[in-house]
Amino acid sequence: MNDPDFLAPDSLDPPPLAVIDIGSNSVRLVIFQMLGAFPVVLFNESLSCRLGKGLDKTGRLNPDGVKMVFDNLPRFRAVCDAMDVSHMTPLATAAVRDASDGAEFVRAAARILGTEIQILTGDQEAVTSAEGVLRGIYDADGIVCDMGGGSMELAMVEKGTVGETVTLPLGSMRLEQPGSDRRRKMQDHVARELAGVSWLDQGSGRSAYLVGGAWRALARAHMHLSGYPVKMVHNYALSAQEAREAANVMLTIESAILGAVPRMSRKRIETMPSAAIGLLGVLDHMRPRQVVFSTYGLREGRIFGHMPPNGPEHDWFLAAAADYARRTIHESLSADVLVKWAEPLFEDASRAHRRIFLGACHLSNLGWADHPEDRAYHVMNRCLRIAVPGLDHPSRAFIALALFRRYNGELSDERLSRLDGLLSVAEKNEAVTLGLVLRLAYFISAGDSRVLAATRLHRADGKLVLSVGSVAQPFLGDVVHRRLDDLAKALGLNPVLVIEGEGGRADSRRA
Repeated sequence: MNDPDFLAPDSLDPPPLAVIDIGSNSVRLVIFQMLGAFPVVLFNESLSCRLGKGLDKTGRLNPDGVKMVFDNLPRFRAVCDAMDVSHMTPLATAAVRDASDGAEFVRAAARILGTEIQILTGDQEAVTSAEGVLRGIYDADGIVCDMGGGSMELAMVEKGTVGETVTLPLGSMRLEQPGSDRRRKMQDHVARELAGVSWLDQGSGRSAYLVGGAWRALARAHMHLSGYPVKMVHNYALSAQEAREAANVMLTIESAILGAVPRMSRKRIETMPSAAIGLLGVLDHMRPRQVVFSTYGLREGRIFGHMPPNGPEHDWFLAAAADYARRTIHESLSADVLVKWAEPLFEDASRAHRRIFLGACHLSNLGWADHPEDRAYHVMNRCLRIAVPGLDHPSRAFIALALFRRYNGELSDERLSRLDGLLSVAEKNEAVTLGLVLRLAYFISAGDSRVLAATRLHRADGKLVLSVGSVAQPFLGDVVHRRLDDLAKALGLNPVLVIEGEGGRADSRRA
């Protein structure tokens, strides 16, 4: 297989796990493979069954949706068997728990699947969704808002834990109102429900984490219409003002325009007004600083909820980056050795930036198997879409630019305009510096951590000093001098090469 993103399963990895999410609007099967700390989606299939259609009037599940579910569950069972799924976890949410025939439906569905189906309470749904967000977004702080077809769950998250929760009848299907005045009815209903959440204002000035298919569709539409360069909904962030403007646009935009958005189904277009009004309600009553869209939610929380939370004590991004490197990247310099070697040049970096530096070091040999022609650009693209958790879009862009330069990408390349708006000038300069540091490290050591450890890089009195011990001296040559010159020029320093002699003496000369 020639796909560079293909991950060969490790014989030590556990067998796949499956979640069947029976929601009000759709039913979805997702099969996950844990590759160490790296969660990979092996299979993802969704059915638009609309079980909750007409529920508020009839009190029962939509019979057409029930038939569609029963017709397709045997396929879900067969797929899980074919992929050697070790454990299947079927969940049912708002429509099933609210319908008078929900328990009867679950019993029949369980017989088809051959396993029990859990009907989550509103609080269970809120907690599980929030736990998924905590695995996918580093140091999440604010309120998780999960908008499904039948309900909206809110949960406070702070320091890796879930606090207050509530479930509200604000699902995208329940907000659909016929008639010309439907928008006003929807807005009034949303306002009444959110006004009753006494702790919602505790999210003021913090982040609202938006989960659910309706809000994912809104994010994809906004990314497409604005020409956003990173084609990934997870961790897509908008300021409160940007989010408000986006919601207002989605209330008036023509369906034909939305139809041109990649992966935008007709049914998602129909729920766009509900998604927009729900978002406006959150903005009005919570008053967050920003909104962040999360593709990690209920299903991920169910699969990974037993693992330690994200955050400084256990960083899932670094764990996943290290594991990705171990499985897909040719054995090379230790990331810990690289970081220690580069650290004197980044002493003023914040803790948040240091974790990104370490992640970049883990991925520093990402392009080892790519063809040299245009390797730098291919590596940059891969960094922008690599499926690791806990990495926001500016951090992706930082790593992408650093590795672009590590592979000798030219800064005059017009394709770097993809990163415009994601990084400040200072951040771009810092990424370029890190890339040049990594490039020098590989040339001075030939990818041998022991050789790199025999050298030292630091600043001193306007100079960039590379000290080379006896173990590393055979690796010196013209190319090392050139790489040191490149780095020194980027830093505005004079390059100096110090060759350490026997007995502690040193021979110092300009590079």
